[in-house]
Amino acid sequence: MRAAAVAVAVLAAGSFSALASAKAKPDTSLAIGPGPMTMTAEEKAIVADPSAGTEHALILLEETECNENLGSGHQLTYHLRAKILSNEGRDLATVVIPTMKHTSKLKRWWGRAITPDGTIRELREQELAEQLVIKAGASEYKALKGAIPGVEPGTVIDYGYVLSGVGYYHDNVLELQRRFAIKRLRYRWIPFAEWQGEYVVHGSESKKVSTRSDGRALIIEARDMNPVTEEPYMPPHDEVHTTATFFYSSGGSPAQYWAKTGIEIDALVAAYGPKDKSFHLALAQMSWPAGADRRAKVRFVYDWISRNIRSSAAMSASEFETIGSLKTIKRIFTARTVLADRFGTPLELSLLYASFVRALGADARLVMAVDRRQRYWDPEIKSIDQFSYVFVAVKMPGESDEKAEIVDPSSGLPYGELPWQATGAHAVAAGSSGFQAIALSPTMADRNVGATELSLTFAQDGNAMRAHWSFLGNGQQGRDARATLRAVTGDDRVKRLDALCASQSWEARRAEAPDLEERTAPFKLTCEIETDATSFDASLSTYALPLPGPWWPEVPEFPDPTRRQPVIFPFPRTDLVRAEVAAPPGFAPGAPPAPVVADTLIGTYAMNVTADGHGFHVERKLVIKPLKVEPAGYAAVRAFFAEVARGDRTLLMFRRTP
Repeated sequence: MRAAAVAVAVLAAGSFSALASAKAKPDTSLAIGPGPMTMTAEEKAIVADPSAGTEHALILLEETECNENLGSGHQLTYHLRAKILSNEGRDLATVVIPTMKHTSKLKRWWGRAITPDGTIRELREQELAEQLVIKAGASEYKALKGAIPGVEPGTVIDYGYVLSGVGYYHDNVLELQRRFAIKRLRYRWIPFAEWQGEYVVHGSESKKVSTRSDGRALIIEARDMNPVTEEPYMPPHDEVHTTATFFYSSGGSPAQYWAKTGIEIDALVAAYGPKDKSFHLALAQMSWPAGADRRAKVRFVYDWISRNIRSSAAMSASEFETIGSLKTIKRIFTARTVLADRFGTPLELSLLYASFVRALGADARLVMAVDRRQRYWDPEIKSIDQFSYVFVAVKMPGESDEKAEIVDPSSGLPYGELPWQATGAHAVAAGSSGFQAIALSPTMADRNVGATELSLTFAQDGNAMRAHWSFLGNGQQGRDARATLRAVTGDDRVKRLDALCASQSWEARRAEAPDLEERTAPFKLTCEIETDATSFDASLSTYALPLPGPWWPEVPEFPDPTRRQPVIFPFPRTDLVRAEVAAPPGFAPGAPPAPVVADTLIGTYAMNVTADGHGFHVERKLVIKPLKVEPAGYAAVRAFFAEVARGDRTLLMFRRTP
């Protein structure tokens, strides 16, 4: 984890105020524009070389200027030139320009492919299509997408753009290593002059990265960067790749910054509720359970907030339409507003809950956590922008810090459970004396249970199958699918439900997600699907039917024999499948296959099939125990999931009846 290895991981760090005082001011100018319209002799000579890391593509030059000192926004200028060496390398020719609805404007574009014989094929600006990447409440994150035409191995691509936007540029992490090798990369940052810009460079390729600044602008340059091998279930890119992170800070050392930040955040809690009449009225009107002690009251308030106050982070699209998106913008930052509107941001709900806990005589502190799919907390980066979540640490009077329970009142999860994206990483607990680094532990497999029930039958002629299946997800199981469905309505929700229920040759006849509008309910899915791709033939003497289908839980796959990075699962989990499979017309179940059982430190697996006169009864259980496995344990991971795959390949054999 980066937070635990800062002393050796920081390759370069600096602030612009310190750099500005240097006598020598290096040249930081950078003129960005299209590359040559022809392929140079050097570019023609480049061929695929797996030993050099250039098996699929080589990024010849990537150059960027991010200017945030424009007074009213930022401007991003970008240029990429690369040689494509394999079909896999053609991914570089897929252009993605990140934009924000109503706030971004494409001011210039060029994009072309140059073949070895000199032919030029252009991607015109009008051919770029805008696509919605993600919608979060009132915010829509979009991208202009397009594919440069005529790209084959041996082609050089050259494209770039100038994009203007409102505010400072939202993406402050620059990956200096990528999936493909980089010959040269240059990045120029011009921060807002009234603020102090700082940067930190992390990674293993330190000798290939250089920085220079004139006090106004920073240039980061990298040469001959090796590619990073993509592995399934690997740590976040920011940890594996060499990166540069840009941020604004008030100065001082990292320890001073976090101590000051912790005190300021803790002061928010102290000032949020106690002086508000609505706060005290809500507390006085609580219907406490009979005989409830302080600990029971703390939990009761948590459940009360989950039931009665909607969170902007967990609201459905229909709830947003009811409240109105402007309410998230034109709100007064007080407990009174949250209690009156029954609506709040995750920060507001955490502040409200922490205030209630303190009013009940217990201790409560805010906890800032990262999304560990993107990064781990880096104390060298003096910015709270690296955090994605705000939780509350609760403990009773006299208890040690180790006894504190971390809760998320905005998530809809049960007390003590956190979104899996935040667990398995360090977070920062704010307090009156500063800050404390704490580890967020995941919930165990027995709390994250997904149960699938399946009934599979054949049509009278055997040429079609119908499956009735349902899924019930508790804890983290199904939570992401539930959030995705709640974020859309109408046809979009119907399409996503159909995609969850059916796949490939199956067609959805009915797809429903009951209780979807209940914020604290587990995820439920009910499906009725059909297919005529049965490969059934009435003249067969035996018929073999595989078990997996759209209803089958996803199983991790690890095809590579060796591993460089740790294996990090989303969360420990339990998958249960119970299936009733009826025999096709004119057939009876044959001998049940032998059970498959595996029990290791990585997980447990059991596949058991029994038969009666009508068909087969299947029971399958898979438990994934750890969150993280170091590379030294990779062989055990591969062996366990190979056994799981063997069991899942079990065939149900039916025999013709006389």
